[in-house]
Amino acid sequence: MNDWNIQSRSRLCHGCDNAFEDQQIYHSLLFSQKGTYERQDVCNTCWKGQFSDTSGAAKGFISHWQGRYQSPPPP
Repeated sequence: MNDWNIQSRSRLCHGCDNAFEDQQIYHSLLFSQKGTYERQDVCNTCWKGQFSDTSGAAKGFISHWQGRYQSPPPP
């Protein structure tokens, strides 16, 4: 069995640095970097503008999934 160490979902879009809003759709991209994995979360706008128009291999990511951002509960 392989253990993968993949970062948790970000609060900011990797493409535009805008904060995700509660219930906003986001896309997670997984890149293989020197024997480790790097996760990048992007908003739907950045996904459409930078990543969705070509294959993942052309953009360098090996996997992709979509989620819905849930704001953390207040302290």
